[in-house]
Amino acid sequence: MKRAEHIRENAGFLRYDFPGAKVCFFGHSHHQLAFEVDESNVVRALPVSRKIFLERQNIHFINPGSVDAQRKSEHKMAECAIFDTADWSIEFLRVAYDAASTEAKAAVFGYRINRFTDRWYSLRRRLSRLAQQESTAPSTPPTPDVDSAQRTDKPKADTPAAKQSPQ
Repeated sequence: MKRAEHIRENAGFLRYDFPGAKVCFFGHSHHQLAFEVDESNVVRALPVSRKIFLERQNIHFINPGSVDAQRKSEHKMAECAIFDTADWSIEFLRVAYDAASTEAKAAVFGYRINRFTDRWYSLRRRLSRLAQQESTAPSTPPTPDVDSAQRTDKPKADTPAAKQSPQ
């Protein structure tokens, strides 16, 4: 969730489903993110490099990041956030750790799949989605009903062929 319209839409859902809720934690992207939505529905990205004091009247969407750095390419750090309900602040943390050793242990104990298997699963998912899309699409494109009186062998007046042919 990074685009303003998506955040704004989720703020609407939050207001409807959980009136009074002002903080929503989310994940999946593996990146630390923070957004604030004010009462006018204006979305603002908040910095994650320091402690942030949140405005109590606004809605906040917080992604604390990911402790698992396996999917990260730019830095291999464990991430988390501390939300202090007393002063309504959030502090984002990044902690260095031995990512390679942790990944090796995860693989040994069956918590990781190898690259070939991962690619195979991804390909299967894509093919399944493609087959599902094809099964829901019409088998033949609709053809317009053209009455025989509407058909003409003459080129239309604004085409180059019409300008060359004698009338």
